[in-house]
Amino acid sequence: MDQADDKAGRKIECPVHALWGAEGTTGVLWNVLATWREKSAASVTGKALDCGHFLPEERPQDLIYELLQFF
Repeated sequence: MDQADDKAGRKIECPVHALWGAEGTTGVLWNVLATWREKSAASVTGKALDCGHFLPEERPQDLIYELLQFF
């Protein structure tokens, strides 16, 4: 998604599972799920993991679990 997609009213057509680090600033600065729901025509799920910014390094098992559940 980019500004042109937003202007054209285009939305993501596939399900979205958003993950972010609870100790980072992403969840503080934005309502992550609400933001992606505005951009998606499909279902949006997700949650913060108990880590900072780099999920694969800090919580690899949690990330793998989330991805396996989603896919």
